[in-house]
Amino acid sequence: MPLEPGSALFGIALAAAAGAICVVYLRRNHARQLQAIRSQLESRAEARTAELRSINEALRESNDVRHALIESSPLAIWAIDLEGRVILWNPAAERIFGWTAAEVMDQPLPVIREEEQSEFQQWLAGFRRGEPMAAVERTRVRKDGSKVE
Repeated sequence: MPLEPGSALFGIALAAAAGAICVVYLRRNHARQLQAIRSQLESRAEARTAELRSINEALRESNDVRHALIESSPLAIWAIDLEGRVILWNPAAERIFGWTAAEVMDQPLPVIREEEQSEFQQWLAGFRRGEPMAAVERTRVRKDGSKVE
């Protein structure tokens, strides 16, 4: 049955066709907008990735310098975690105190004399509470039991 102008079916068919054209136009316009947004996001991601590469390179260089200073220092340098376990032990500490890094890593700091253990534990507790650490010279002990003044 042919659709004739003026008939209700013809009007519905026209409206449906116009709606389809409108939906197609909206979808094409929406797709263009999405593509533009996608391109912007990709550009931002590329710029951020380049920035992060640069930051990571600067951090690596800084860590290399820090590592070289610690490893070449004539002074014993060690670091401990909040439980008092050794997390850093440089070659000078090996030479001065007699323990190798392999012997002390992740172990309680061995240079604390028995009579200073209580004070050391109090210092650790204060440090865990966020209290500042004051530089205080102490007598330490070597692996062979001799004292380091």
